[in-house]
Amino acid sequence: MKLIDHVYDDQLIEHLTVKIILPEHSSGIDLVTPYSIKRDKNDLHYTYLDTVGRPVIIIHKDNVVENHIQDFEVINSNEKRD
Repeated sequence: MKLIDHVYDDQLIEHLTVKIILPEHSSGIDLVTPYSIKRDKNDLHYTYLDTVGRPVIIIHKDNVVENHIQDFEVINSNEKRD
């Protein structure tokens, strides 16, 4: 997935906040990005019939330009990666 997408040419986003809501009971969450970001502590989001809440990854990035349109990965840090 991409953190942002192309909206118009020469775009500049002064401050970007992205919240990624994962399925309930997700654990061992890690985020791999191609550039540095500021990541807040994981939060919980509750929806109808949730029992323990859904983990939310919250990230921030300042001065985002078109070159930042790159893929990121959410991985399970409990599993080995090739």
